Amino acid sequence: VQFELAEIDGQEGKTDIAIERYKKAIEIEDKYRRQFQMMYPGRKIFSRLGEEKYNFAKKQVEKLSK
Repeated sequence: VQFELAEIDGQEGKTDIAIERYKKAIEIEDKYRRQFQMMYPGRKIFSRLGEEKYNFAKKQVEKLSK
């Protein structure tokens, strides 16, 4: 949800809000990945956000922060 809202905010020119939402989406994904690793050690990490969106969010934070 945070990722989708960040994209909408970005389209509407609300850069500061978009950055914060992308950061929140990344934070949620990072926490989920850590929890998954603890619960299922040795298994390939399953991503809720998806690798493509996760990487996109990271790039957007960097791009929009400049």
